[in-house]
Amino acid sequence: MTKNSNTDKELLKEINALKSEIDALKNTQRKTPAPFMKTVDYCLDLFDKGPDMLFIVDTGWIIKAVNTFGAEHLGYSKDDLEGKAVWPVVYEEDRNYVKAKITEIIETKEELSELSFRKIKKDGTVIYVHERTKLIFNDKNEVSEIIINCRDVTDKRISEEKLQSEEEKYRTLANNLNVGLYRSTTDEEGHFIEVNPALVKMFGYENKEEFLKLSITDLYENPEDRIEFHDVIVREGAVKRREVNLKRKDGTTFPASLSTVVIYDNNGKPTYYDGIVDDITQRKIDEEIIRKKEEQYKSLIDLSPSGVILLDSEGTIIDVNPAYCEIIGYETGELLGNNIGMLVHPDLKHKVTGNIEKILDGETLIKVVKSVRKDGTLVYLELYEKKVELPDGRTGILSIANDITKRVEIENKFKKEHQLSERYRKLFEGVISATPYPIFFKDKEGNYLGCN
Repeated sequence: MTKNSNTDKELLKEINALKSEIDALKNTQRKTPAPFMKTVDYCLDLFDKGPDMLFIVDTGWIIKAVNTFGAEHLGYSKDDLEGKAVWPVVYEEDRNYVKAKITEIIETKEELSELSFRKIKKDGTVIYVHERTKLIFNDKNEVSEIIINCRDVTDKRISEEKLQSEEEKYRTLANNLNVGLYRSTTDEEGHFIEVNPALVKMFGYENKEEFLKLSITDLYENPEDRIEFHDVIVREGAVKRREVNLKRKDGTTFPASLSTVVIYDNNGKPTYYDGIVDDITQRKIDEEIIRKKEEQYKSLIDLSPSGVILLDSEGTIIDVNPAYCEIIGYETGELLGNNIGMLVHPDLKHKVTGNIEKILDGETLIKVVKSVRKDGTLVYLELYEKKVELPDGRTGILSIANDITKRVEIENKFKKEHQLSERYRKLFEGVISATPYPIFFKDKEGNYLGCN
């Protein structure tokens, strides 16, 4: 077969031609080595279904070929992109950079290169990408095509930006911008040596001079909390995120998180305390909102007409709603801590481990199974099972069950009646065909319908 990889024909046509030649070889029963055929198919499939966006672009900026993943990831079909200019999928503000960079790569004949910029999907979503390029040369050593491996790095970019944001937050913290910072004496009552403006503002005082005259104990809603705080720091040398209620100048209180460390002199003697005071009022409000939402969610689960059961990765039952208990005939306490195998019909126990592995691998299972109630009776369940993240961060399994026993019984009864009817029909047909007498069939109007 002839390959024109060094010509200006579109690579997509070459791929199609290659497929046609392979089909022709198969149709004419020419004995092509199986390993070669498998390799070609594998390469074609790898190009089309690879995990990265793959493009082949000519020097006129026309897309000659794109793999299925690349087109679909950008919200297009292959036909939408192939034969069209590359620019609609390049973010407008980055087009000049991309054009200049690719032009430089072509002019310098830099065979392998990399660049990062932004692309835009059909729906307008902007994504960050990192591309690796490879130049293809013709017989005259001129660049004819560019093969581009394009990877969506948006998630990575977002993670980096979040990390930078966290670093900036702690940098701001160190610069006394967001939380109260202080240095105080080491006695039980405590007096401030130095404070930052944020701490003065937090307690509602007008200036630092006024604030420095205060006893630290006077800022506690409950003075006993100060005594406990002092005992801990003397004993352990530090206090981390201890929550207490503090008191503002106007008498109102607020929840705060205290973190303090003892600073020692060269002889190991405590000289002062350095600490951070964080007003956690909003956090407490958010926690209460979350708690109420969790209660609402739990109520919805408990009130669900479908049975809901939650398993850990080993198949141990860690939560179950009343509907499931009613279906299966057990009390909640009888199920929690036991393996799901206790509810599986003996005929299906050998499948439990395999099903758990499938679900943990990301597969969602929808199936009808036989189960056994506490009283030993059979129950048919329609299950929807999938992997979920448990509240403690572990991986678990959510199973939603509906009792379809009555439906299965009706279906089985119908099947039996149908089988019996079929037997009688065949018997009747046998009798009719074997009788030596003519038999005619008429409708109620007297019209002939048939005969034996």
